[in-house]
Amino acid sequence: MSVTPTAANSPTEQQQAGGPQGCTLLIYYDKGVPPTQQELQKRIENACAANQRNSDKLIAVLEELLLLMINGESYPRLLMTMIRFVVPKQDHRVKKLLMIYWELCEKTNDDGSLKEEMILVVNALRNDLMHPNEYVRGSTLRLLCKLKYYRILEPLTEAILRNLTHRHSYVRRNAVMCVYAIVSTFGEEMMPTASQEVENLLLVEGDLSTKRNAFLMLMLTPHNEEKAMSYVFSMQDQVANLGDICQLVILELIRRVNKHRPEVKGALLKVVYTLRESPSPAVQYETANTLVILSKSHVAIGAAAEAYVNLVVTQADNNVKLIVLDRIDLLRKRYKQAMEPLVMDLLRGLSCPAVEVRRKILDICTPLVNSRNIADVVGMLKKELIKTQDTSTSEGNTEYRRLLIRALHLSTTRVGDATYASQVVSVLLDILTEQTDVKASDSAAVAADIVMFVRETIIRHEQLRESILTRLAESLNEIRQSRVIRGSLWLLGEFSPDCGKELSQCVLEEIIIDCLSPFPIKPKSTDGEKEEKAKQPAETGTKVTTRTVVLADGTYANETVYDWYDGGSAAEEDRNDKESKTPMRSKLISEGDSLLATMVGVTATKLLVKGGVLHSCPVVLKNQICFLLANLVRLCENVSKQEGASDVEASASGAVNGRVTDTDAVSRLTQCVRAIVAPNKSIERSCQREWGSGNQARNALKQVLELEAGEDPANAEESTMRDTSKQPDDLVFFRQLKPGATVDDDGDDSGCDLFQSDDSSMITASTTDGSPTSEFETGALFAERLDK
Repeated sequence: MSVTPTAANSPTEQQQAGGPQGCTLLIYYDKGVPPTQQELQKRIENACAANQRNSDKLIAVLEELLLLMINGESYPRLLMTMIRFVVPKQDHRVKKLLMIYWELCEKTNDDGSLKEEMILVVNALRNDLMHPNEYVRGSTLRLLCKLKYYRILEPLTEAILRNLTHRHSYVRRNAVMCVYAIVSTFGEEMMPTASQEVENLLLVEGDLSTKRNAFLMLMLTPHNEEKAMSYVFSMQDQVANLGDICQLVILELIRRVNKHRPEVKGALLKVVYTLRESPSPAVQYETANTLVILSKSHVAIGAAAEAYVNLVVTQADNNVKLIVLDRIDLLRKRYKQAMEPLVMDLLRGLSCPAVEVRRKILDICTPLVNSRNIADVVGMLKKELIKTQDTSTSEGNTEYRRLLIRALHLSTTRVGDATYASQVVSVLLDILTEQTDVKASDSAAVAADIVMFVRETIIRHEQLRESILTRLAESLNEIRQSRVIRGSLWLLGEFSPDCGKELSQCVLEEIIIDCLSPFPIKPKSTDGEKEEKAKQPAETGTKVTTRTVVLADGTYANETVYDWYDGGSAAEEDRNDKESKTPMRSKLISEGDSLLATMVGVTATKLLVKGGVLHSCPVVLKNQICFLLANLVRLCENVSKQEGASDVEASASGAVNGRVTDTDAVSRLTQCVRAIVAPNKSIERSCQREWGSGNQARNALKQVLELEAGEDPANAEESTMRDTSKQPDDLVFFRQLKPGATVDDDGDDSGCDLFQSDDSSMITASTTDGSPTSEFETGALFAERLDK
């Protein structure tokens, strides 16, 4: 029996009927020339009368009608036709299409009042709610969740509540959601016994989806939150056996209750710790979030961090890993001490092949390195670095190697222990001389990072200088990148004299004998010169060379050498190419690298002059160095002649080629020759001023390293936290002063407290543009609310 609503209820119905209706279904349909109402009415009547058993024609007409209505066509006069001819049909497909029609059709008149025909629709809906088929019942209940008309729903409340005890879980599940939709829209006055019946259903329900819906209904409806909490406490021992969908709703309730009932926090924490052992990754993640909100104790934060780390290690989805790593990073910024014991566990996540995940893990772990875990961290990173040597051609492996080198660099720098620095340098120098198939730019970047680390280690740990420089000198003939060779030569020339004359002399022999011999060093001929030499007749003969040698007893003797030579230009070029066995010699001959030539000459001169080897070294070594400088001068002069035209053109256009001009290189090398061949007091003073113990280059390097140490991301974060965590003009958060109207509809303002004083929660995480991250909310929102 239909009940007429009271005057108090009428405005609510008019508001629901007259307000803007949301579109719940949208399907594209090329309607062309749409049929008229009369045509559709005739087709529906004919389809219903043609065959009572076969409903295919009727289904086709209804589908066409629904697509037309979805795309904006209006057929208000078909309502009575649908009630007369389609409602009596028992076909399930027809009933499903009919429910979509009830959702789409106009149910009110122009003045907002309900159409009289809807009384017949209510009767049809009541019959469907009592239909013997559970699919029809459940579909009808789902339809009623979307209807917001009091006069339609009020006569159906009894039938809806009766479906809460139906034998099929599909019907019970949709009945609970229908009850929740009605109570949330019209209040509990429309269904006074709904909460009690839903609570009774929750206690005996076995289906997880139905149980979850019933619990959610009690949690979100007013004055029923206490019933939901009573259920949680009664099921405290069995909560771990509930499904993940129920556990997630329980965690949401705990976060809501924690705000206005702090006295039950202890009991809530027990439930949260129980859920921490859930096999569901979603539950583990939400459990960790809840622990951070409920408690700031070291144990709770450690348990949350452990749950996050376990997700990073076990989950295969890289997006999940990155999201969890962002949460771990927030914990690290605020609870560093609780995160330090989990560094090694988090480093196990480096097994993921994604470079972004690896970068994030290393960025988090590097600031957590201290004297207690440095040994394990360095050992782990060294193993990962050695693995990259076996798979150097894999995609992203070079970038990963750079990340590992940077992490090792920062880790050893933060601790400052020479033992671990020595171990790391030994591994890095092996990689420096490694033959790889990666492209030159990537290989050069890795090698440059290694040289920067070696440079800093030499500056910071004087006791390691001799061993590192000796190893670097031995590896010099295997380095392929010009920039890295120049950096290594500068280190050898700058610091070898501090370790004694023996090391300086050894380095000189390594440079001259191993890297640049045999002499002379001739530039590679151009194509035009090769053609011109090819036209000339080849000359052959015996070449006699007489030179002075030092015998074992220290006396001098003349030695005559007879060499057979072939004057053919092709043979000479082939011999010159074959002699370019080392990368350094190849760079000088093939590429005419003036910067490298200058660095070789300056380094050799510096080792002689600064190291005190000039007056004590053998004459043969001194002559070889002079011969080397002469070869380098001739090399630079030849390169200048070959590229003179292009250099003049570039200079005229104002272009900068990014290298030292060959004229400058010749001038610099000539000064080096003078410093060795004709030393005087003026030259010695100049060398002492430039290369002495107080030289500007070394002092500038120390200042750069100090600036880099001050710009350490971890130190910068700590400084920022100290400077900004407690400013005098910061707002004080009083929840009691918050207006009730400003609280969110769900009542969950747990994020508002996460950035208050040091005793309350984490520091605000901001993006690069200064805006707060989506996970948390700052006090600015409260200030805005307070102004309102």
